[in-house]
Amino acid sequence: MDLALVADARGQGLGTALLQGLLADADAEGRTVVLHVARDNPAQRLYLRLGFVVTGEDALTLRLERAAGGAAAGSVAR
Repeated sequence: MDLALVADARGQGLGTALLQGLLADADAEGRTVVLHVARDNPAQRLYLRLGFVVTGEDALTLRLERAAGGAAAGSVAR
């Protein structure tokens, strides 16, 4: 699934609210959430703030994970 906000909707807390809802559901089910984000995407700050850690990377993207309950998974040095 892709999640994106139009430029006019960014910076208003909508992305945070959407992700917090998704993470609450994942926590309730004991699931890890995995996402890929472009290396130059400023949304990385949001993901890190919500407890995601970098677990992999390639030339264009970073792979981030957030374990159930916000527990940090093993991170990859960048």
